[in-house]
Amino acid sequence: MSMLLDQLPFALWAKDVKGRYVGANQQWLDDERFVNVSEVVGKNDYDLFEPVRAATHIRRDWEMFDEGRPLIAVDTIERDGQPETQHVTRLPLRNENLEVIGIVGFSSSTSVIADTIDQSDAVHIDPITGVGVQQALHDRIGKLIDSDQPGSLMIIRLDDYEIVSDSLGHEFGDMLLRAAARRLTTAFGPHLFRNRNDEFAVVLPSVDHGHLREIGEAMLTKWRQPFVIDGNQIYGSVSIGVAALTGRARSTLVLQDGALAVSDAAKHGGSRMVIYSPEHRRAADDEFAQQMLVRRAVSDKEFNLHWQPIVNGNTGQMFAFEGLLRWRPAGGSQILPAAEFFPFLERSGLIVQLGKFVIAEACRQHVAWREHPSIKTPIPVHINVSARQFMSGVLASDVISTLEENGVAPNQLTIEVVESAIAHPSDELLRDLHTLREAGVKIAIDDFGASHSSIASLASLPIDIAKVDRRLTSRIVPGTPEPILEAFATVFDAHGITPVAQGIESEEQLEWLRSRGWNLVQGYHLGQPRDAHDITPLLSGSSVR
Repeated sequence: MSMLLDQLPFALWAKDVKGRYVGANQQWLDDERFVNVSEVVGKNDYDLFEPVRAATHIRRDWEMFDEGRPLIAVDTIERDGQPETQHVTRLPLRNENLEVIGIVGFSSSTSVIADTIDQSDAVHIDPITGVGVQQALHDRIGKLIDSDQPGSLMIIRLDDYEIVSDSLGHEFGDMLLRAAARRLTTAFGPHLFRNRNDEFAVVLPSVDHGHLREIGEAMLTKWRQPFVIDGNQIYGSVSIGVAALTGRARSTLVLQDGALAVSDAAKHGGSRMVIYSPEHRRAADDEFAQQMLVRRAVSDKEFNLHWQPIVNGNTGQMFAFEGLLRWRPAGGSQILPAAEFFPFLERSGLIVQLGKFVIAEACRQHVAWREHPSIKTPIPVHINVSARQFMSGVLASDVISTLEENGVAPNQLTIEVVESAIAHPSDELLRDLHTLREAGVKIAIDDFGASHSSIASLASLPIDIAKVDRRLTSRIVPGTPEPILEAFATVFDAHGITPVAQGIESEEQLEWLRSRGWNLVQGYHLGQPRDAHDITPLLSGSSVR
């Protein structure tokens, strides 16, 4: 097999999920100036290449892992002092359970492609939109840089492309792309290129911010007019990022700057334009460094659960324990709460992988407490689940199978979902909530009252428990009514929902809630989150007060 792979006219390599090379064919070894595959096996890109190139490889790998599907990219690298364009395809390598266990890559330089395909004009034209492809964009930027002429790159991202494509189908999405290309071509002609799936790019011979803003505002105005596609009116918006070409060494750096700017525009709601500044690069580098740390922490199992009690405020008896994710970085003594790293987990998609650990650990801990000789009654456990986990499509099956594997009764587990996630629930979320509820798992809304979801939605969702946001309980003043909390209590009672008051930090708050029939409470006054090892000795009477 290795002899066959060595005869292929393109480079081939493979890595494991930690980014370590596990193999390569002779073409790849020759291209990268290695003699034997043993020089690369077990090493990562930072071991083999200079930092900028290594970081580029790793970012591409992560993008493919996060998407879970093939990624095709065009990279320009320097080899022997000369720029070389590489066309790289990355494919996820899966085991028999369809879990991603690595990555297989194919790469070929421009010279190889010239020998293997017809170099006609059609190669440089996107077949869907009829505008220049990304390679043609690279070439245009490179020529402008080589000529030392001033210029700017403008990236235009369709904010609603994925929604339209997912809702109406990919064929309709292609029609939207063609309509967008036609609209942009009228303004930019041959200067327009298709950059990525939902992005177009324009190379402009100007670096004047005032002029560029005028062009950007004109594009934003154009997008206020709907497209008419297949008899449907489609409204949308675009995000625009701009980066200067002047003084840059490679087209890839300009494209990276433009990508950072357009991502910033999209992150702040879209329908706006952002001009790249060095601050964008610093923020991206910080994000990159943080994601590397978090990914390593997931791989090295540096996360664990701390447990905070939910208590019957009248009796002091423990009702349940909520498992809260914590991170103790390797070599450090500080324990970081979820707020410090959870955004990175969600953006990277690692929350799905770590969520499986949380489910398993919660079940394991429940069993450990259930089988402890001094604990008289089973202790129900709560865990938090993000909207990103529901999007995976396998959350409900993962939960149910983990309960069965550990011998945990479904009614001993409560899944907590933040209110913002159910304000506009996806089909996957609704399906999984109903599946879990039918299996006997309890469902709780966390931070209820923090966002703007309708109280009326409580009647249509399978909800057992509503945990009221701490910002509402923090306003409690002894002897003073709190109309919102009192109204919530009435609504919960009408729908058969058990209320829990969060963020209780004083005896005065607790007494106010007791006097108004709020039995279940949670907060530092009742108990701080602690490691299970520290909590277990306190549970012999199932009381934490």
